[in-house]
Amino acid sequence: MTVENRRAPGFYGAKVEDWVLDHYGLERSYEPVNGARMDAVVPENGQPVEIKAVALNRKGGRANQTRFKIWRDQHDALNRAGGYYVFVAYYLRSEGVAVQDAQSVRADSLNINWYGDTAPRGSEQAELPARQVFN
Repeated sequence: MTVENRRAPGFYGAKVEDWVLDHYGLERSYEPVNGARMDAVVPENGQPVEIKAVALNRKGGRANQTRFKIWRDQHDALNRAGGYYVFVAYYLRSEGVAVQDAQSVRADSLNINWYGDTAPRGSEQAELPARQVFN
């Protein structure tokens, strides 16, 4: 891959977010909710939505790590606001992304096993396997 055809950081994430906004009829909003930044809102009622995505064809030995990373501070804020996640599994393509699966899930319905704080975020985290979300 040459420097000229390399994608800028965030290119694929932005493509996934655009797909979710269109597919679910959401509006982009990075306004903090209960102190945590979310990705979108439901236009009719302002319900917050956090978009989580994982590429199914990552390089560098991470292709089998199809997990969604969740942070406790953000999850708790989303849960208090009655919000939900949209989880997306996709394939990287040169022109963008090809969504394989997507699922909206209320924050309060997830069974999460939290573990150690992360730097610099300073919040517990969890990794949800894609098979747990989509099955």
